[in-house]
Parts: sequence; C-alpha cells; structure tokens
Amino acid sequence: MNVTKVSLTTFRNYTHQTVDFCPSLNVIEGLNTAGKTNLVESIYLCGVGKSPRASRDKEMIMMGASEAHVTLWVDKKYRSHRVDVHLLPNAKKIAIDGVGITKMAELMGVVNVVFFAPDELKIVKADPQERRRFVNISLCQQSKPYYTALARYNKILENRNALIKEARTVEDLAALLPDWNVQLAEEGAKIILARQDFLEALQSIADPIHRAIAGENHDLKLRYNRAFAPDYDVVYQNLLTDLSGNYAKELALRYTATGPHRDDFAIVGNQLDLRTYGSQGQQRTAALALKLAEISYFEKNTGEKPILLLDDVLSELDANRREALLKATDGIQTLLTCTEFTENEAFVGKRIQVKNGSAT
Repeated sequence: MNVTKVSLTTFRNYTHQTVDFCPSLNVIEGLNTAGKTNLVESIYLCGVGKSPRASRDKEMIMMGASEAHVTLWVDKKYRSHRVDVHLLPNAKKIAIDGVGITKMAELMGVVNVVFFAPDELKIVKADPQERRRFVNISLCQQSKPYYTALARYNKILENRNALIKEARTVEDLAALLPDWNVQLAEEGAKIILARQDFLEALQSIADPIHRAIAGENHDLKLRYNRAFAPDYDVVYQNLLTDLSGNYAKELALRYTATGPHRDDFAIVGNQLDLRTYGSQGQQRTAALALKLAEISYFEKNTGEKPILLLDDVLSELDANRREALLKATDGIQTLLTCTEFTENEAFVGKRIQVKNGSAT
C-alpha cells in the first residue's frame, strides 16, 4: 500500500499544495511550525477520518478560510483509490473514488496507517484511555465489524448513562436498564474478543522486536485486565452479569462502571509494569516495539503493509533505537518528519523540504 500523492487546499497552513511520494522512505524536513506535521496529518485524516492531534475537525481549516480539502491517491495490491475529505466548520464530507460515504466504516481499510510521534509514549505511561485508543484505532482500520460494534457500543453506552443520571434509586435502575444491559453486552462481547485476540497476536510479534532492541533478556508481555474467555457466549454472559450487578455503584457514580470502555492492558517488561516502574528509555523501547509490531500485524491480517507515519520521533530516540526504527522501514512506505536528517542516506528514497506551508 503506497500513497502516490496528496493535494491540500486551505488545509492548516497550506493554501494550495500537491506533494508526490515515493514507495520507500520520504524524509520531510523543515523548521518547527513550517508545516511538516500538517502534511503527515493529512495522510492520517484520509485513513482514519480524523486528526491524530486536533479534537475538532475545524481546527484543520486554514485561519480565515471557510473550508478545507484533502485529496489522496493510494495504490494497493489489487487496485487504486482516491479519497476526498471536505472539511467545513460544522461538517465533514468524505468520498471514495468520487462516491460519498454515509458511514465512517466505509473508509476503514482504504488507507491503513500506523502513526508514531513522541506523544505515542502515552501508550505506555499514560491513563488507560490511551491504550484503548491505540487498540481501537488499529482494529477499526483492519476490521469493519469491530468498527461497527464499537460505534454501536458507544451509542448504547451514551443512552444507558443518560438513564443512570436520571434515576433516583437502585430500583429505578433495575427497572430501566435490563434491555440496555443486553444490548451493551452483545456489542461489548464482540469488542472484548477482538481485543483479546489482537493483544495475544501483537505480543507474539512485539516480544522478539523488543528483545532485538533492548537485549535478548528483556522480554515484553501484554496483559489484558480481563481473564481469558474461550468464546462469545462466555464473554457475553460475564459482561451481562457484571452490568446487572453494579446498580448501587453506578447510581453513586452516575455512569456505567464496567465494560470494554473501562478496560486496560498492562505493558510488562521482565515482570515489571512499565507504566509504573519503567524508565523513560524502557518506555520508549516498549512503545517503539509495539508500533513496529503493529505494522507486521497489519500485513498478516490484511495482506498489505500499512503506511508508516513518523512525526519527529528521531530526536526522541538514541542511536540504537533510531537504527532499529529505520531498518524496520525497509519495504514499507514511510513519511518521516524532522528538522534535519543526519542518518544513513541509504535509507532515504525522497527528500521533501517544507517551508512556510510550501513543500518542494
């Protein structure tokens, strides 16, 4: 899978710009605030449907402009696609090959991306929501059923939480929630099973990568905070039981207290939870191993390598980790931003200079 070019119109600090990419390592150089990250962000937007850093779509519209457009062309194993994203202050329209989509699930899998930036260290050291976000973004791109189940789950959860906020007694919840419990457990079980399989597969790939970077004696394990369940029926019944037995706690908290929206997984090195006990170097190595493993997982699961987006990560890594990362880009289209590239030129396929919203 390779992006051949992207065209930007009043997107961030780009007025009108078209950029071509090579199938290997594209080094995007420029000073801070020149627009390097904006270029990478546009690729991510066409893959995931949202920004990796902005909470609101309208933040990607150039100051003073009424709208923004991004058009991306991608070559895949069996065919090519064009993705158009049209951003308005209060709306977003997406088309694939000139045909507008009505559900975001239709975009998933058209352009697969793996994004790595210094902030991605949050996977290891931040709150559980960052680890859930990592899993969700990866699985949503690779599985439309997962994306659909997650979207349904979040909608049901919103309705269930609204009822909890209105209730005054446990008896109110016992009368109002059973049907919502069933619906939430149905979608939640699908999510939990997919995450369980994902984490098991990812660990098997990430562990040898981690050992290669950190040393053969430094293992990496991923521990889901749910006990392993063999099939859908078991997961569904366990989740339904939890939802039905939590009314007193939920009445006090005023929200749904159990379910995959509260799940987490531990990233463990040599029996130590790296979130709590890992050094910054250990946390960086673990995050890097997970991202590199995610690339291999994409290929095994979809038959194609994703596009790797590296935003200003070299400055955060020591020489050993930089070399491991650049070696991993072999055979993968990579867009790497930096202020200055001083690594081995043999890695580079194309250099792109960015200055004041202009890429050459």
